[in-house]
Amino acid sequence: MIRIARFLIWTVVFLAILAALDQFMVRVPMKITGVQSVQRFYVDFRGRIQRLVLKTARSLPAGGAPTVESIIEKTETAPPRPAPVQPEARGPKFFYVDGQGELRFADSLDEVPERFRASIKRLDQ
Repeated sequence: MIRIARFLIWTVVFLAILAALDQFMVRVPMKITGVQSVQRFYVDFRGRIQRLVLKTARSLPAGGAPTVESIIEKTETAPPRPAPVQPEARGPKFFYVDGQGELRFADSLDEVPERFRASIKRLDQ
């Protein structure tokens, strides 16, 4: 019995320390740059978790478990996904070696200088 009482007391102490740290991070303005970043992150993260929990709690019916109707409503009100973007239809691509021995790529023959057109190769070959 004493072990359980000790466990419960330390649990309450730990939760009280966590609550104190939480309130300290939310309410006390910090002046140190690195600590300010941590505080902004914590406040933002805490707010997102609270909104997520509240949104989930509001969407559940009185019994607590989601119904089929509530799930259907969520899927019906979801915005439609955009259609996948199709790649543009282009002609063949080319590559050649320039005067300095470097490999160059071109989308059309017009991009290849006249003197290198004899050594041009198509990429799709």
